[in-house]
Amino acid sequence: MKFYVIEPRINETKFTYYTNFVKELCLNEDALVLSTPTDDWAEASSHDCIFLGLGFFELFDSFKVFPDVPSIRNSTAKKIAYIHKVKNKYEEKIRFCKSHGIEVIFTTTPLNKEIEKDSGITTHVLEYGSDPNIFKPLDLEKQYDIGFSGALHENKSGVDEELKNLRVRCRDELKKRDDLKIFWSASDETSQSYRANISDYARQINQSKMWIAITGPAWDVNGRVSEVTLCKTVLFSNDIPQGHYDYFQDGVNCIRFKNDLSDFHEKLNEGLENQKSISQKGHELAINHLTPNKLYNKFKTLI
Repeated sequence: MKFYVIEPRINETKFTYYTNFVKELCLNEDALVLSTPTDDWAEASSHDCIFLGLGFFELFDSFKVFPDVPSIRNSTAKKIAYIHKVKNKYEEKIRFCKSHGIEVIFTTTPLNKEIEKDSGITTHVLEYGSDPNIFKPLDLEKQYDIGFSGALHENKSGVDEELKNLRVRCRDELKKRDDLKIFWSASDETSQSYRANISDYARQINQSKMWIAITGPAWDVNGRVSEVTLCKTVLFSNDIPQGHYDYFQDGVNCIRFKNDLSDFHEKLNEGLENQKSISQKGHELAINHLTPNKLYNKFKTLI
């Protein structure tokens, strides 16, 4: 198939979950990748499929109402949108998809049924994947018992009550553990100076026995899930709705704690005690489900 891909963050180097799938698509299909849509709807129609990448709707972050894009709306090609961070201007994303003739929506969230109901458009879950050539076991000494790196989302609006300040609360619980070696690099600073480059980040995960991956505001199971497990580090995550990532099994290939943190320390200890077996099984699962190639194969069966 010939794909007409719009991904504004195609050159992203820090948040590589924006580009992993698109790059895999380009390896397997005849794809033209643009950072913004052109005005030439005939060019778009010369392709079999228009694919709007994860960064597409960020083009309209400053708009109260998303603009019309005639080159997409008028195209006769099949149209697919890949959506994450759905709570950000959710109604506008749905309206845009309906008005522009999107035929299939993929989402990184477990809200596919809700999106399908609201849009009337077939919606599937397509998880974040990570590059196994970057995120892989590096045979480094485990210097830390547990680690985390990322934004705190302190007092973030639009978050389900269960998830509010969950990363902050995890930090506060870890402060009680003088017996553990902890790697923590998290902040809400706009400079994002806390973020390491991608190779250093992969090393940090490898140097930790466990790594925290908290869901986003819409129960987004973020890219850390694949990054952590591909590094053969134990995934330590909060409970998520059934039907999403159900192949992860608590105590088998990951460790999950309750969102009220009532079992946080108990589950943390369980993960440390069974670190080798859980990390091995988590790695095997990630290789089978969460590489860009595996997600591309899943995508092809659904379009």
